[in-house]
Amino acid sequence: MTDKTTAPKRIYLDIGDQDILDRVRSGELPWGSLREVTWSEDNASGFGVAYVREEAAIHRGAEKITDLIAQIRAAKTMARRDFLFDQIIGVWEESIRCTRSGAREGAGA
Repeated sequence: MTDKTTAPKRIYLDIGDQDILDRVRSGELPWGSLREVTWSEDNASGFGVAYVREEAAIHRGAEKITDLIAQIRAAKTMARRDFLFDQIIGVWEESIRCTRSGAREGAGA
């Protein structure tokens, strides 16, 4: 079992090459075809993809939603409330994607 108390909340899957990183991000090159991928806490190669633990991503999403709800309560106009509500939907959708496909870099991370 993993000791989550000492595991980093975020690591980087270091690919080590800009061209390969670009091809992975575009979907042209599937993750499963990569070899010799390493990880680091600080993107040591400079060509890494951020990866966050699932519970850390969910917690971050919950904090954002709590803050947005407080802003909605303080909003003076319906337009501002609508804008903030749309922000909540975006955070919620990102959290759902994280739990379905494993934790990954979230928006605004």
